[in-house]
Amino acid sequence: MSEEKLVSFSSGELSRHLGMSSQGLFWYEKEHLIKPSKENGRRVYSTDDFYLLSRIRFYRQAGFSLEQADEMLNLDIDEVAARLRNQVKTMREILRKEEARVAIVEQRASLAQSFNQQQERFVPVTVEPFYFKESFGRHAESETIEKLPMEKHWVQDIPFTQYASIYENPLRSSHAESITGLALPECYLDFVSAETREEIESGTVRRYAPETALYGLIASEAVSDQAFAFKVAQCVLAPLEGKSVMKRPILSRRQGDGAFAYWEVWLF
Repeated sequence: MSEEKLVSFSSGELSRHLGMSSQGLFWYEKEHLIKPSKENGRRVYSTDDFYLLSRIRFYRQAGFSLEQADEMLNLDIDEVAARLRNQVKTMREILRKEEARVAIVEQRASLAQSFNQQQERFVPVTVEPFYFKESFGRHAESETIEKLPMEKHWVQDIPFTQYASIYENPLRSSHAESITGLALPECYLDFVSAETREEIESGTVRRYAPETALYGLIASEAVSDQAFAFKVAQCVLAPLEGKSVMKRPILSRRQGDGAFAYWEVWLF
């Protein structure tokens, strides 16, 4: 036995070296990941236990499951290298998704900060194609509002999906259509759940591709679809015949017994 093998640790010493509690150390033992010896009824840990646990802690922090980390302790160095490289790819994908999430939140912050200076000014913009999962709405020739359950995975995909409303022919009461639900820009398709992508691929989700639109910011209390569309028409100084209006909330705040909202608006 080498001198290094003679180095031993109590449970308190080893847990302090690894930055964990003694209870956590006992849990690893319970899972049969380490096998301390016993001296006078006390657990004694070797440098081998230290090395194995330090690698498990590293693998766990790198995103591997406990089972994967345990398995990797039995692999040769080439096999471990291959798994680490695959994990790097996974981590880069996670990072890419988080960077996209940060960009969305940053855009919300910028819109809120500049809202007062930019509101009710409409400018031409290009529009990313988007999918729209309807939750409730009133369709042309219908007197009632149809309510549909929203699948959980669409909600869990927020902020890549965001609540929005679309009014078609908004100033013609007999031909107006109003739908509310979750909109997903096509550029975020890689970041949503497999269930959402499968539903889109099945062709059951509406896809809009207006290419261009007039874009602006509007603040308003809760008003009817027609009243909101009329306000848009006043801002753009143009008729809305045959047009669609989409609004998406930047933020909302309480106002008395109701709410006041700040909207992004597209006219296409």
